Amino acid sequence: MLLLLSTVLSSCDLVHTDVTISKSDIKSIYDGDTITIKCLSGFKCKKNAIKVRIKGIDTPEIKGKCRQETVLARKAKQFTVAFVRDSGDIKLSYDEYDMYDRYGRLLAYLSVDGRDLSRSLILSLIHISEPT
Repeated sequence: MLLLLSTVLSSCDLVHTDVTISKSDIKSIYDGDTITIKCLSGFKCKKNAIKVRIKGIDTPEIKGKCRQETVLARKAKQFTVAFVRDSGDIKLSYDEYDMYDRYGRLLAYLSVDGRDLSRSLILSLIHISEPT
């Protein structure tokens, strides 16, 4: 498991383009790994917005197949909301050669004050699941 985590976390080094947004640029947070931001120049926008799929993590789906998945999806969303709530500048880091997924969402890492959202979500899950 630690090998998998280190592989995921080290993939952050492949990112080479950053854009800084403010908390007010976030229009909505759908779940733990998908947000919508205001349209930025140079990006593919729909209805004056950009959907962003956070790289490095895949959280449960809000419209999950079972109740437990929905409960976990809400917790992941709450974590993401809290992560950006008191932030000033938010950094999106993406690879210009792999910017969009098949649904047209911008693929990017999100960090606040140097803290990576994906890494923080993973570490919070490890902490929660540790035996007491």
